[in-house]
Amino acid sequence: MEALHLFTGVVIIIIILKLTHTILWVPWKIQRHFRNQGIVGPTYHPIVGNTAEIRRMYVEAQSKPMKTGTDDPILNHNITHRVMPFYNKWSAQYGKTFLYWFGPKPMLALADPQMIKEVLMNTSGSFKKLKYNPLAKMLFGEGLVGLEGDQWAFHRRIANQAFNMERVKMGDLMKRQFNILDLSGHKFLEWKVDAQMNLKAQGLEHTIQSITAQQNDATTSTTSVKIATEQEKAKALVLLRHHLHDSLKTEYLLVDDPKELWDSLNERYGHHKSVLLPKAHFDWTNLRFQDFKTVSDYNSTLFRIVSLLKYCDHPITEQEMIDKTLSTFHATNIILAQQYRLRAFKKYSELISVLLVAEQNNDLLLKNHNLRPTGSSASHEINAIESSDPPEANAVHRGGRGNYNGRGRGRGNYRGRGRGRGRGQFFRETIILKISEGDNKEITSKTQKGKMHVTDVV
Repeated sequence: MEALHLFTGVVIIIIILKLTHTILWVPWKIQRHFRNQGIVGPTYHPIVGNTAEIRRMYVEAQSKPMKTGTDDPILNHNITHRVMPFYNKWSAQYGKTFLYWFGPKPMLALADPQMIKEVLMNTSGSFKKLKYNPLAKMLFGEGLVGLEGDQWAFHRRIANQAFNMERVKMGDLMKRQFNILDLSGHKFLEWKVDAQMNLKAQGLEHTIQSITAQQNDATTSTTSVKIATEQEKAKALVLLRHHLHDSLKTEYLLVDDPKELWDSLNERYGHHKSVLLPKAHFDWTNLRFQDFKTVSDYNSTLFRIVSLLKYCDHPITEQEMIDKTLSTFHATNIILAQQYRLRAFKKYSELISVLLVAEQNNDLLLKNHNLRPTGSSASHEINAIESSDPPEANAVHRGGRGNYNGRGRGRGNYRGRGRGRGRGQFFRETIILKISEGDNKEITSKTQKGKMHVTDVV
């Protein structure tokens, strides 16, 4: 009996020591360890830790309405005091890095990017992830957040493929509606047209237009002008900045009005007209139809020059385009150019359509001429022989007594068991003989000194 009481007493003492070690000694040692490194936090309470304080702060935060600095709470991202009130209070009191207790388990709150990177990138196993409860596991699934070891490495390799630099650049390119404007402004014309079209498609073209009220003399009333709202200005500014070079974004970082940004870019690169105009005039003056191999190449070059001249406020009329084309024909085609003039084209598109058809017809004539030059005789070519006779009679008539030009010996009018010979000029090219249904053989023959010889059988 005394031994049983002694054993019970020893067990109770061991349990008390173990609880004391777990609930008091280990937390005190952990707090001391972090305090020596300058990391402090709320006071630890045995068994419950800081859970009671956390629960009380949550109830208090949920009972109060959200206080925002703007009229629309949805646009305010300062919600830490509501969704994580304990972090909002303790980070302000103890610093961005502090220690708190969830029951007897210590929790270290981190806000330093370098420390967070070390925790997330460390693969030595020093940092263990929290185990999900069943409800959280249903929410997050088996993703990288909850995996460890080999499973984490396997899923990480799969996820890394999506963050490849080339794919990230391609994804950023796909989000853009048109090409960005670089520092040189070389393609400012194309960028300007694309930007105007995209703004117009989204109903934001008025954000870059001057707001001027026009007065009607007849009714002495002013017409209503659509004034851009702040939200429309923000959308237009995001669109324009998203299609600028990074250096240009930095230069116009403080510009918050799309009209001001649009005018600044026009003022900066508007001199391109004075630069492009002499070059466009030179290209137009030296443009000749005879210098191009195809009508399509000439047409593309002409429209490029005409577009530049139109952008530089020097438009080219339809008649000038027609005269430029007909007056630059080659000297050997003067009569042809005069014939086209007599047709009195009103539109350049009508003339270019006729030239494209004529070019195609000329290509066909040249191909026919190359296949059979002038003065050459047509060659007999037989690609296949189809006969209504039975399959066993579907053979080449050679030798014997037939209606063909040749002499020979053989039994019957067809090529049977006898061997015929003679002078024949009927077969000159490759002949496909249909021996039986689904079975074709090819015989290549040639004529030499009036005699026919079979040279190859496939």
